[in-house]
Amino acid sequence: MEVTDTCTDGYACEPQSGLEAWSAYCETSTNTQGGCAKQPAATYCQWVCSDPTPTPPDPTPVPPTPTPAGDLPFPMYGYYSWNWGSGSTGPSDANVGIAFTGYTDVTQAVSGYPTDASWCCPSLVTPKLITLGGGNAAGTFTAASLTSIEANLSQITAAGYSGVVFDVEEVTGSSSVMVPAFASAFAACQAAGLSVVITTSHSAPYQTNTPATATALVTAWVQDTNVDVISPQLYSSGYETSPDFAETNSCVN
Repeated sequence: MEVTDTCTDGYACEPQSGLEAWSAYCETSTNTQGGCAKQPAATYCQWVCSDPTPTPPDPTPVPPTPTPAGDLPFPMYGYYSWNWGSGSTGPSDANVGIAFTGYTDVTQAVSGYPTDASWCCPSLVTPKLITLGGGNAAGTFTAASLTSIEANLSQITAAGYSGVVFDVEEVTGSSSVMVPAFASAFAACQAAGLSVVITTSHSAPYQTNTPATATALVTAWVQDTNVDVISPQLYSSGYETSPDFAETNSCVN
């Protein structure tokens, strides 16, 4: 508390007089004017100025909310459109369209689905995703193919896709190599703003170095926070009239 004739800019001041002014000036709570050796002029005691209101500290900056990867609807009614034959426009209630080419190579996958070409590839329902991988030699995943996918994700976003469907059926490489390789690719997709969907043959990839490798991959996928959707392929022939819940033969036990 300070008593002064003139208030410093920024001080919050209240007019005071009499005993209150004397008490403030003499830095005492006495109710009498005696005992104060200082004899201020009456005008000097007319203002009792409190300390300046401290400037509140800047609020702790709130980290920005991460931009989510390409949003997927829920519930999700997706369909695959192959790049051979007439492709597909999906059922009437479809809300996600997926281009399927069977390649792990990004350049081949993107160029392999020329939208609205005369011979294939109808426009997809949006958001649209692109598959990488498949049950063939061109769709086999290796550590090198996953590294290449990471390096070429910009091609996927430039083509207007908002996510990647990893069709993992054939994998070459040990679990100690392939589990972190897939994890790295999934993280890179999310960093690029792409959703991550995994589809696999029944309960696990049917072709891997060992059955234990297939099990290790699926175990890692279900714990990976960069994976948005896991969609097991509940069919064998493709002509089933109901889901086929059989487990992948190679790793049933």
